[in-house]
Amino acid sequence: MGRPKNDQLNISIEQRIEEAFWTLSEKNPIERISVVALSKEAHCNRGTFYYYFTDIYELLDRIIEKNIPTKLPNYLQAAIAGSLREEDIKAAILAERDRIDRLASLLSRSTSPYTNRRLKNSAIKVWAKAMGMTTEDLSSTDRLFFEFMASGLFGALAYHAEHPQEASYEELIHALLPVIPAITVAYFGRTGRTVPSRQLQEEPTAEDAAD
Repeated sequence: MGRPKNDQLNISIEQRIEEAFWTLSEKNPIERISVVALSKEAHCNRGTFYYYFTDIYELLDRIIEKNIPTKLPNYLQAAIAGSLREEDIKAAILAERDRIDRLASLLSRSTSPYTNRRLKNSAIKVWAKAMGMTTEDLSSTDRLFFEFMASGLFGALAYHAEHPQEASYEELIHALLPVIPAITVAYFGRTGRTVPSRQLQEEPTAEDAAD
């Protein structure tokens, strides 16, 4: 099959399909979004969808990977050291707001264990990297710790999506900023690990800049 052509506005068909997903997810549970509906919304045919994605789940994986904030976990070291101010993390979150809003929307609308698992796995991968580990390094105890962290943070984001006036980002930051570093320090201390601090001194890498 030949590669489908981009539209006249220079927006790729891939982007159209992804945007169609977000449009449909505003009105439908993710589990009820079909390839037929996505193709219709994206103004392409099913064959074009399957050129780019094996199925809806591959599309979902791509969307999650694109929207997981990759810079925010590096602020954890500053928070642990006590040098992170609320205004600093607010600015960082505002810079990632579109991505975080979309993840919060996914969390509030999905009842699929698969969706929640993919979100958690992607987040844990990023967080582990920020803490100087890979997911392959994680013991079963480590995994439980990161699962606990992911469940709490994603629960807060879903609540924010459902109650944006009651639970603004400012409220979330104020409530969670003192708690997460304390929990992390306690866990690392108990397991005998040292919380890495090298990200605080390093300049962003080319890989980070591409995220």
